[in-house]
Amino acid sequence: MNKSNPVASRHKLLQNSNQQVKDFYGGFPVNCPNGSGYSMRLGNDSIDAQAERMSYTFSIPAARNNYSIVYHYAVVLQNPEHQDFQQPRFTSRIFNVTDNHYVDCAGFDFTASGDLPDFQLSKQGENVFYKSWSPITINLFGYAGKTLRLEFTTNDCAAGAHFGYAYLDVNENCTTPLSGSVLCENRDVVTLTAPYGFKEYHWYNADFSQKLGTGNLLKIFPAVPGAGYAVEIVPYPGLGCLDTLRTTIERAGEPFQLQVKDSVMGCATPGVDLTAASVTAGSSNGLFFSYYTDNTLQQFVPVPKQAATGLYYIKGENASGCTDSRPVQVIADKVKLVITDPPAVCYPGPTDITGNLVTAGSDPGLYFRYWKNAEATISASSPRAITEPGTYYVQGFNPTGCYSIEKLNVRIDPAPAFTVKDPPAVIRPTKVDLRNTIQASTDYQYSFWRDALLTSPLQGSVADSSGVYYIKGTSAQGCSQVLPVQVIVNPPINPPNVFSPNQDGVYDVWRIPSLQQYPACLVEVFDRYGRAVFRSSGYTRDWDGKDARGRDLPQGTYYYVITLSTAIKPIGGSVTIIR
Repeated sequence: MNKSNPVASRHKLLQNSNQQVKDFYGGFPVNCPNGSGYSMRLGNDSIDAQAERMSYTFSIPAARNNYSIVYHYAVVLQNPEHQDFQQPRFTSRIFNVTDNHYVDCAGFDFTASGDLPDFQLSKQGENVFYKSWSPITINLFGYAGKTLRLEFTTNDCAAGAHFGYAYLDVNENCTTPLSGSVLCENRDVVTLTAPYGFKEYHWYNADFSQKLGTGNLLKIFPAVPGAGYAVEIVPYPGLGCLDTLRTTIERAGEPFQLQVKDSVMGCATPGVDLTAASVTAGSSNGLFFSYYTDNTLQQFVPVPKQAATGLYYIKGENASGCTDSRPVQVIADKVKLVITDPPAVCYPGPTDITGNLVTAGSDPGLYFRYWKNAEATISASSPRAITEPGTYYVQGFNPTGCYSIEKLNVRIDPAPAFTVKDPPAVIRPTKVDLRNTIQASTDYQYSFWRDALLTSPLQGSVADSSGVYYIKGTSAQGCSQVLPVQVIVNPPINPPNVFSPNQDGVYDVWRIPSLQQYPACLVEVFDRYGRAVFRSSGYTRDWDGKDARGRDLPQGTYYYVITLSTAIKPIGGSVTIIR
């Protein structure tokens, strides 16, 4: 492999956060639970037949023959069941840069398979196995002055169809791997702590004549300066070598006092601050504190400023190496906040998210604030009249100031998207089907009305008289829109079929009164040879039986064509002049 600049998707630095991000396949936090500020993800779940390496190079001080390195790792491997050399894998090795060779018993190799120790099958993906965060402590006794390099490698399967990646977090420890052997002035008890992450621990006195205990902690009482102890550490198969660590109780000339409150009360959100000075008030000055969830001091509290209800352990250590730990019970007042999404409304809304039904079931006596983000930094303006759909957050406070925050969803459904177009005028007895005036989606339910208040329904969808009608479209979500449509149904055109222009005052002209409803009509009359004898645009006058020159036309039958409008089929017929 060649060195390169970091590739953002394959060498990813992860900053620890209050809201612990979880791995998609394993469900464990992507940041190491040891309390450090950063962890690294090496590789990803892309299937590109890629391999990645990250190294960590360090030099052991010349005067430090007792030296250990501690790192945590978590692994996610897909198992395609190829041959071993083709499988996704995670490998860890230590290279002695000074002497140019790899360190024995300090490396391991996880190759994807269905029976890897401590691996679990993920509920996500296909044949994905994962191992949550696990610690490894490597004793580097005798390497004083050497430069060493940790090498971590992940790779996908060779066929380019399956993935492998890992998470890493490294700590240095410039002392013996055994801690807690310093006895301060005013104390007569010490607790020896062996590096964690091993399968078995066997404690002995200096000459191995007496076995004193198992587990990674051994309490010595009374502790005698100069007394020696040893612990045999047995690694898990394939994860290191059998080793024996030794230590001697030393006397420190300074007093040491660790005081921890029996219990601490606070709010579940954001959590109880275990680092507050009041929790360890009365302790010696200058102590370094670390926080754990177990009495073996292996499980760090990831965010000690936001502890939940439970039993915790605080370890104090001074500059001389004197240590002690004390339990503390955290009682975090949890606010019960139950949120029910408000009913969906139709555009343009609004929605009231302050109603009692939204918070029904919550603790009584809460008061609320409303936000647009989970961090509660952007307030929701006008929470009684929300007009923008989306996710909002309700923060409920009890009288002591404790709170919970929960999200709710505001749904504002769109109005039906349709339009109508006024139909062309028709002549009775022709009717207008209002369904034919709808210009958009037919996915909605439609109803038809005679009035804007929708109190007088139209029987069916057919209009038989002129007027303004109303079409209501309703979506599947129950939202509706009402649009008007103008209908014109004109009276029928019944031209007389005979008239007698003889000036006797009876039927002297060919009169068609209903044509007044069509101001843009065209009336044309022809003789039997097809010659136009009368033409009126707009029907501005009745025909008096004369031709275009004003001469009386002879008695006989003539033929007419009446064009009411471009949208109505012309009407034709005959009329007879009698003299």
